[in-house]
Amino acid sequence: MSRPFHLQTAAATTSINNGLTPCEHGWLGWDCYFPQIDRNVAVFLNTDTETGEKVADESVAWKYCGYVSVIDRINSAGRKAYCISPFVPPNPGTFDESCELIKKYCEESGQKYIYCYCDEPDNTMYLTGCYSDESKRVILSLERRIKSLTTELKDTLVIKLLTTVILLQKAYILRTSQRL
Repeated sequence: MSRPFHLQTAAATTSINNGLTPCEHGWLGWDCYFPQIDRNVAVFLNTDTETGEKVADESVAWKYCGYVSVIDRINSAGRKAYCISPFVPPNPGTFDESCELIKKYCEESGQKYIYCYCDEPDNTMYLTGCYSDESKRVILSLERRIKSLTTELKDTLVIKLLTTVILLQKAYILRTSQRL
C-alpha cells in the first residue's frame, strides 16, 4: 500500500485540535456515519459522502461529537487563538493564503496560538502515492515556504507536523506554568 488513508488525517488532526483521542472525539475517519441524520458525512467538508450535498449549515461532526476545540478553550479563557484551515472561515484556498493569515495574526499585539491545517501533502500523496515524484515536490515546496515564513516571524515557536503548522507567540513559551 503506498497511499495514506484519509481516516488517519481526520483522526489525527482532530486530536491535535481538541486534545482528545479518536475514540473520545469520534472523528474516526474522513467519512463518518451520523445516526442522528441517518447519513454518512465527509466530516471536514460537512457533505454527504455519496451525493456531495451539504448536509447542514453547521458542522454535523462538531454538533454531534460534542467536543470543545483548543482554539475555543483558549479564546474562552480570554486569550487569542486562531484556526487557519480550508474547511473553516475565512477558508484560505492555498498554503500561501494561509501563510498570509499567519503573518497577519502574528503582527497583532499580545500572546496567541495559531493552528494552521494544510491539505497538502496529504492530498497529493493520496492521489499519487507517498513516494511519487509529485509528492516529493509538494513536500519540498512546503518545506521551503515554511522555512521562508519562519524567517519573517519574530518571537514565535513553529511546530510543524506533516499537514499542520502550530505557532505559539513567545509569551506562551515563557509562561508554561500557566494552565488554560
